[in-house]
Amino acid sequence: MTKPTAERLLSLLLLAASALAVVWVISARPTLGVEGQYVYPYRPAPAWGALILLGLLALPLLGGWAYALIGSGPPTRKAEWMAAGALTLGSLLLHGGTALLPKLYTGAELMWPFIWQNTEGSYAVAANDVDHAGRFVSNYVHWLEVSPVPNTPHWVHIHHPQVHPPGPILAFVGIERFYRAFPGLARALTDWAERDWPSTTVLNQAEDESCLHNRPAATALSLAFLTIVIASLAPLACYFAVRPLWPPVPSLIAAGLTALVPGTHLFSPSFDQAYPVFTLLLVGCGVRAVVRRSWAWGAAFGAALYALGLFHIGFGLAAVSLGLTLLVAWLAAGPKHGVRDYWRPAAAAALAFLTLAALLQVSLGYPTFRVIGMCLRNNALFNAAAGRTWWPWVAVVPFEFSLSLGFGLGLVVLAGWGGEAVGAFRNRSLRGRSAFLLAPVTLMLLLNLAGMNRGETARLWLFLTPLLILGAVDYVWTRAREPKRLFIRLVAVQALQALLFAIALDMGRTTTFMVGLLGR
Repeated sequence: MTKPTAERLLSLLLLAASALAVVWVISARPTLGVEGQYVYPYRPAPAWGALILLGLLALPLLGGWAYALIGSGPPTRKAEWMAAGALTLGSLLLHGGTALLPKLYTGAELMWPFIWQNTEGSYAVAANDVDHAGRFVSNYVHWLEVSPVPNTPHWVHIHHPQVHPPGPILAFVGIERFYRAFPGLARALTDWAERDWPSTTVLNQAEDESCLHNRPAATALSLAFLTIVIASLAPLACYFAVRPLWPPVPSLIAAGLTALVPGTHLFSPSFDQAYPVFTLLLVGCGVRAVVRRSWAWGAAFGAALYALGLFHIGFGLAAVSLGLTLLVAWLAAGPKHGVRDYWRPAAAAALAFLTLAALLQVSLGYPTFRVIGMCLRNNALFNAAAGRTWWPWVAVVPFEFSLSLGFGLGLVVLAGWGGEAVGAFRNRSLRGRSAFLLAPVTLMLLLNLAGMNRGETARLWLFLTPLLILGAVDYVWTRAREPKRLFIRLVAVQALQALLFAIALDMGRTTTFMVGLLGR
């Protein structure tokens, strides 16, 4: 059997296994998580008829893909941007479709995550108590230490926002302040929502529930649509991130794959679905800082990392992964530049980060590093209080995360990582190895073994999915003899999983919640 034939057979087996896994999840409905600790639900009545319209909404995405995978000859810069624009438009339409069409109570299900006391809604609850944003930031360390349950020790009850920095809470506060300044706009948006989506009235019938009811529809809908739009910009952000390193075709392939990450459609609307875009912007700044050895881009990286760290300390992991990627790439290429060539952007990044930390400390009394430490401690307490154990989560996490990343991408990433790791070990050298693949996968495997995430990995690690997409594209493009053929199959199985899972799975718990509420 020739090498091209073996490669085609292997790719067919990998992607056939991925497609079978998708069908198995939908038909067999296995437990998605660990029973008794945390489990994702399935949608009670999947709206399979939505598949036709979702397919039509993906046509611009298909056009961008066709240009990248079928086009011949070097594309012009204008054609590149047109393809990136088509991918982004397709991503916007598809994300909008998967956010609306599979839901049984459209308006209520869009608003629910941001008004009820769940993940996003718990930030809304906390925002209720913020009279002055500056004072809230100044007292944030104390807020992290206080138990949400009166007369109960802090380590017994951890409020969900107490494992995160203040950014998500301040997002609610900022949008509400905006609508207070423009009450006419808020009324118009609320009237439109309640007129077009009568199901929102169901939320007003649950006055006896110990949850939040006074969150304005304008704020909830604005945040819902904002997260969906930001998530849709992933192709553009990805193209920005890798174009200085890669030729047009692999850059567009990676950009298109970011629109087909199932997790951004499953957790919609949510803050988490928007985080991959910010990871890509961080990658873009870091890549330009290193490629151009630019102190300005280094400073932009440090400032972006600090700003994103106010929303999610996990972005620090993205920065560590990117740093390891650049280090492995430097070693794999056989260092052409000494460390002295890169000290300027690295120093600028550190200086920008520390300058912003000092400014917030002096102006608002916000102790950045103490908050990070307390968020990490509270995360450990939260897992312990929830009864989540190292075993069996260490075995379940790869499967759970593949629900969000995609079985196809997951198998390509693991197969590629195994091949690269064996090659590096055998040759006792990283020369010629895929840094984009080795660094993030190794880091995530170590995090899993350390038990850093015990449940909800499909949502919590969503911001790391772009790093694995870049790793998969880098590996296939440089190692495969027929990379475009493999990518066509990969796109097909990723689209299959994203669309079918968006209809069948209710990982955002929106339909499940509404059905339960109506049942009462």
